[in-house]
Amino acid sequence: MRPGHPSGREGAEKINLPKIPPPHIEALLYQAEKNGILPLTSRCNLACAFCSAAGNPPGLEAFFIPPRTMEDIREHLAFLDESRGPITIGESVTRVTEGEPLTHEDLPGILRLLRESFPRRDIRLTTNGTLLTEELSRSFRELDVTVLLSLNTADPGLRSKWMKDPDPCNTLKQVEAMASIGVGFEGSVVALPSLFGIQDIEKTVGYLVELGARSVRILLPGFSRYHPLWQADTGAAWGEIRDLARAMTVKTGIPVLADPPELSGLEARVEGCIKGSPAQKAGLRAGDMILRVDKTTVFSRRHAMELSRNSQNPVLTVYREGGTFEVTLEKHRFQSPGFVVYDDLGLSEVEEWEAKVRETGAGKVLILTSALAGPLIRDVAARLDIDARVIEVCSDFFGGNIMAAGLLVLSDFLKAFGESIGGWRPDVVVLPARAFDVWGRDLTGVSYKTFSALTGIPTMLAG
Repeated sequence: MRPGHPSGREGAEKINLPKIPPPHIEALLYQAEKNGILPLTSRCNLACAFCSAAGNPPGLEAFFIPPRTMEDIREHLAFLDESRGPITIGESVTRVTEGEPLTHEDLPGILRLLRESFPRRDIRLTTNGTLLTEELSRSFRELDVTVLLSLNTADPGLRSKWMKDPDPCNTLKQVEAMASIGVGFEGSVVALPSLFGIQDIEKTVGYLVELGARSVRILLPGFSRYHPLWQADTGAAWGEIRDLARAMTVKTGIPVLADPPELSGLEARVEGCIKGSPAQKAGLRAGDMILRVDKTTVFSRRHAMELSRNSQNPVLTVYREGGTFEVTLEKHRFQSPGFVVYDDLGLSEVEEWEAKVRETGAGKVLILTSALAGPLIRDVAARLDIDARVIEVCSDFFGGNIMAAGLLVLSDFLKAFGESIGGWRPDVVVLPARAFDVWGRDLTGVSYKTFSALTGIPTMLAG
């Protein structure tokens, strides 16, 4: 680091890192939609004690959008067409806070528009379930919409206390009606043993499985130090919850995943298969490794999923118990193959990352990334034979147990750089692109170019 240029949070505050004005909301929506996420509204009808928005730190850019009009959605269909994966409604995206989509009065019409525009794409809808009706459930079934049900607990008392569900018994009644109508759904549970207890998590997963959930994700909570619950359920409980997920997968026969996972490599290991899916019918099962799809060597879990989803009747080469074999998944193009894997890195983003690094001709590369992504990035660097030092960056801006790369800010990277490199000086520094928007701004509005300006080292975004 050049003399006189401070690093880390203290240095960042002293020099008052320059900020770029906030982008127009339309551009942020486009950024989400090109990745297959369709924000509808920031309105939510519950007040969950564990809502992550309650822990947003001062200085964070967060945008709340009113219910979008049908005309606006229609104009943005072209952006969704850039993605070939599922179209997902109700997922939060960086900077844009997503609410409960069932509060949107035009939801049935929006879903019909999407199905008419994308007849073969998977359409997925995240909901807390409190506003479900039989009429809505029948429309989901008719339009082949997969519901991502954030149930969290099936105990009426706990729902009332911690989620402020005004009528928890009716919510569960409507969830059961949705299942009986035949709507395909996946469940999720926020794992909060201090609030719900481990036994309730197990009971809720069992309840979802009994209703016919295709898979269940147990979400390990990530709270900033500003959140009232950030010390309630930290990483100490994560090991127990991961063990529970594995045990429930064996017990129930459907994929039960703890998210985020602990991944040390990019091997495309199958965690399970959705019942009745092309993958299950072909005989895939948990523990299988997907090596090739239609003769294309698989690079990662995400790559295996993308290749399989985008192919009609793909032929998979699979490793199991010391031997390999081939299976054909009978499916149409863009249909989900039905096997479940943890998400990791896509081949296209790795190729972009490699090309940028090699173009610089740098001999010494420093990669700053998150604690979750660190082991995967080391695997990538080893595969590509790139001489790189990988440093896992802690989130000082959010604090708590936040470990995602998308929630790191420039002051976090500066602090890690100043504390970790000693006398070693890299030729180029690589920062994770997901921590910045299309203008290169972090969550506080600071440009990634500030890193280079302060350190004198060329800096790039990748991944």
